[in-house]
Amino acid sequence: MSFKIPIFAHTSITMNEFNTKIEELQLEYPDGTEQYEFSYNGLVLGWECHGLARFLTGEIYDVESKNGHNEGYEIFGATATDSQIENLSIGDMVRYRNSDVTDHTIFITDINENTITYVDNNRDHDNKIYWNQTMTFEMLDEKLKKELFWYSTTSPNGYGAIINYKPLEGDEVDIVLDFN
Repeated sequence: MSFKIPIFAHTSITMNEFNTKIEELQLEYPDGTEQYEFSYNGLVLGWECHGLARFLTGEIYDVESKNGHNEGYEIFGATATDSQIENLSIGDMVRYRNSDVTDHTIFITDINENTITYVDNNRDHDNKIYWNQTMTFEMLDEKLKKELFWYSTTSPNGYGAIINYKPLEGDEVDIVLDFN
């Protein structure tokens, strides 16, 4: 697999501001916090993993994603042969097939040469938030290319999807990792 991933190219906040917001959210919602429903600006966004990911988009970017349909967001829908993983960036919301009967949504907090770090909720069907979870690019690539169990507006093709806040004119790429 060979592709380049912009580490932090798709938003008007800096990497330092992003990390500060993540640290603040980790203090407010520490590892193991049990939470089922998530709201932003008085609107219930959803439950469990998907609700958390949508909540984080609002808290970090001050613009909730609306499943990728809000202004400034872009959906990269996977297919059976193309995961769209080359579009993955820190700060993305990602929806994928997790098992035979469940889909899962995560929020990307870091990317390095071998792994993707993320936060999720309800991974063990316990409605708890788990920070600093990791998986390899290969694992996510395969998960994105599976058909979703539930139809989702986050995925235009019925497979996994990457939802990111589009680059704003003049944004700079902090780092580019080249995977060969």
